[in-house]
Amino acid sequence: MSVLPYSSPDIARPARRWSLLVGAVAVIVLFLVIPITFTNSSSIYIDPVTGSLKRSWTYRLGTKTATQIDQSPLVRRMSILGIPWTPTWQFLHRYDRGFFGGNRGVSCGMAPPIYSFRAIATDYCEAATDTEIRAFVAIMQTGTEEQQRAAIDAASDKVFGSSPAILSTTRTP
Repeated sequence: MSVLPYSSPDIARPARRWSLLVGAVAVIVLFLVIPITFTNSSSIYIDPVTGSLKRSWTYRLGTKTATQIDQSPLVRRMSILGIPWTPTWQFLHRYDRGFFGGNRGVSCGMAPPIYSFRAIATDYCEAATDTEIRAFVAIMQTGTEEQQRAAIDAASDKVFGSSPAILSTTRTP
């Protein structure tokens, strides 16, 4: 009868422990690195004079796409009138999505007064005279925040009349 060589289970344990340790470290590193490097983010900036928006996207591993600029109707009207203008982009909003698509973070900036003007920009630019456009742009470029809000209220009055239809509607029980 032949005797089979017997190896102690203690000899195989160090190798198994070592591989489990390496595997655990690899999993931890992956869970720390993947969410950082594999995120999608989008940022939105606004020009406080014209209300134009600039959007940019950053994809996985930091690759960027081309920036998209949505020009407001005021920019088109300013170019027709020859009003000089250089955008100064102000941060408005950003959100990040993780590797698995879940939200990783949201950040917001303070919207300038022109942000509320975007809803009526087309109608105002069609209804306003050249002199009114020039005065509006001058206030948006150099005026205080109160003056800018007053100019936007005046633009709203120009579009909707002295009492906007939205505000004049009443609810009946």
